[in-house]
Amino acid sequence: MKEHIYTIPIREAMAENSPCPICKIYEKEERNLIEYTLGPSMMEPDSREESNKTGFCSYHLDKLLNFGSGKLSMALMLSTHFDEVLKDLGTLAKKTPHPVTGVLKKKSPGIDISSLEKRFSRCVMCKKMEKVSVNCVDTLIYMWKDQSDFRKEAEASRGFCNKHLVSLINHAPHKLNEEECRIFISKLLKIQAENANKDKENLLGFIDQFDYQKRQENSGDYSSALSDVVTRLQGKEI
Repeated sequence: MKEHIYTIPIREAMAENSPCPICKIYEKEERNLIEYTLGPSMMEPDSREESNKTGFCSYHLDKLLNFGSGKLSMALMLSTHFDEVLKDLGTLAKKTPHPVTGVLKKKSPGIDISSLEKRFSRCVMCKKMEKVSVNCVDTLIYMWKDQSDFRKEAEASRGFCNKHLVSLINHAPHKLNEEECRIFISKLLKIQAENANKDKENLLGFIDQFDYQKRQENSGDYSSALSDVVTRLQGKEI
């Protein structure tokens, strides 16, 4: 089967036999985006303008801060972004609030702070990573539909995290006809249930390793059981 540039990452992630191949791709792409944000994007006016206006969520700020390098780049980037925040604060500070606290009227702070609220609901990196997840989901459904060897590979896989499972199910009706969609979702849920049960067994095996007697009776490798369950339950940020 001839591979396309957009199907290769799915194949490679599947080969790693992780609890969620889409999370694997997300993790790799997120690291690439962090390196780009702290590197080349610093010299690109369009990227700087976008980060200045949009900013970052707390999750990605923490990722950037703890990346290990690029502290100067981050400081320069936040310096110009902070100018936008200061403009908002300066404008609001000049206004006089008229709070409503009475019992009969709708309570209100009496000042429009939507410009500040948007700072907490937008993230330039989240926006880009959301596209990565959507593209992965759509590509995987396409591969399931058109590549019989991939269907077999997916059926033998460990499934997906619950977040990406939901995304696959929600996207399926937009990419498959009714019969294809029915089969896809049924197979997907069967794969997920089987592998979730295996995860639970491994988690119990991990717990048993803290009991001397049970540890002697069960010498399996459960080193990844806990992290596998965490990935299964929540996956990566999307």
